[in-house]
Amino acid sequence: KKLRSEVCEFKEDDIVLGNVAKFMPQKNQLLIVEIMRHLPDNYKAIIGGPFVQEGPLYERDKNYTETIEAKISEYALDDRIQLTFDYVAADQYMKASDVYLMPAWDEGFGTPMMEAMACGVPVIANKDEHAFQEWVKDGENGYLCDIEKPEDWVEAIQQMAQLSHDQKKSISQHI
Repeated sequence: KKLRSEVCEFKEDDIVLGNVAKFMPQKNQLLIVEIMRHLPDNYKAIIGGPFVQEGPLYERDKNYTETIEAKISEYALDDRIQLTFDYVAADQYMKASDVYLMPAWDEGFGTPMMEAMACGVPVIANKDEHAFQEWVKDGENGYLCDIEKPEDWVEAIQQMAQLSHDQKKSISQHI
């Protein structure tokens, strides 16, 4: 909770959802924005990571980040979602989070998922990714959810946000 004040402006009693990934459609940060509109106001999100600054994918990723920003404004979530379009200290974002979100598709190993769990943070992830299926155990260290059903993510997030300190410590020790 102390670290939270260093990486974001959210309060100690807010429930913070974290995500660190390169900003690109495959990482699906846009789903987090959709999910946030269905959660109570005490749920906040910190989303950080770089996006391509040049090259053949620049326009794609620029348009994607602009879409994210537009949706945040459209849903009036400006005070509940903190975006950082730069490299961030992933471990700090994870440790400042109550729940870590992995809505990506075509994911390789899912290293951030493992890092979050090592920090004692439960993970909600895309149910269709094999890497996530290997490690996320529904109700124990997170949930696997359908990326086409934001309402399932909302329910899973609310369940995992209630884990005790001992339960989170168990997640960390298992990894």
